Amino acid sequence: MSTPRVLLGSAVVATALLAGCCHASAQEPPPADAAGASEGDTVVLDRGLRLFAKEGRLEAQGVICLQRGLLELYGCGQGGKDHESIMAFPFRAQQLQLGLILLGLRDKHELGTGGGPKYQGDPARPVGDRVLLLIEWTGPDGKTESRRAEDLVLDRKTGQSAPRVGWVFAGSEFADEKDPGTGEPTGRKLYLANRYKVYIAIQHDPTAVLDYPLDAGANWAAARFFCNDKVIPPAGTKVKLIARAPTAEETAEMEKLEQEAVEAAAKEAKDEAARLAKEAAERAAREAGAGS
Repeated sequence: MSTPRVLLGSAVVATALLAGCCHASAQEPPPADAAGASEGDTVVLDRGLRLFAKEGRLEAQGVICLQRGLLELYGCGQGGKDHESIMAFPFRAQQLQLGLILLGLRDKHELGTGGGPKYQGDPARPVGDRVLLLIEWTGPDGKTESRRAEDLVLDRKTGQSAPRVGWVFAGSEFADEKDPGTGEPTGRKLYLANRYKVYIAIQHDPTAVLDYPLDAGANWAAARFFCNDKVIPPAGTKVKLIARAPTAEETAEMEKLEQEAVEAAAKEAKDEAARLAKEAAERAAREAGAGS
């Protein structure tokens, strides 16, 4: 893998993040680790978040907070939606964004193509570079377990783990900060992944740093993704998330699996529409016969 490069537009975002112009809230505590501290070849971006630039990866420490149930998020910040997330992280979302930028990955802002989800549950596919996520933890036998992040998610449509289609570096959103007393703009920007603690989304969310490419369904009846309790370790288990750019071969496989999933969903929707049309026609025929 080549040495990660920071693209011009992303460098502007990175500078803004490090300069502290993006705020979560006045109550957010300062980080336990000093961002930018060096440990040999490792850069500490925040508490529990380290960049290994030479190896081209990020390592993030987290903890399992949900083993069973419907998923809205895959990962959240501490104090976020841990009742709907598999894991929670201690670091700030803006530092996760920074780390991905420093790996040379591009989000929707850098790509400038528009599109992507506009609201939570929007079926529009997120925009950004693909990212491969791995999860590691120590099992009860003392051995290290390592799984693709998708393996911890159950696809209710298939009864199997979610397709290994990777994750999209969406890059969250920015909003104008307003003074709580006057309602007037302060001139500063809010980084919404900080405010809402949405780090890795399962159900599409424009405020997420990372988003799953496939549509998760916008309501309970249509919900598709749940905790895979056959894989997820018990709540409270410490985990390590590893993020990196996929290889060309991995990217091709992700795209292939995503296309297959999209085609399967389209066929399912077509079959369901045909079924409903048939039922409507049969009902109309019965009503016509009853009125004769």
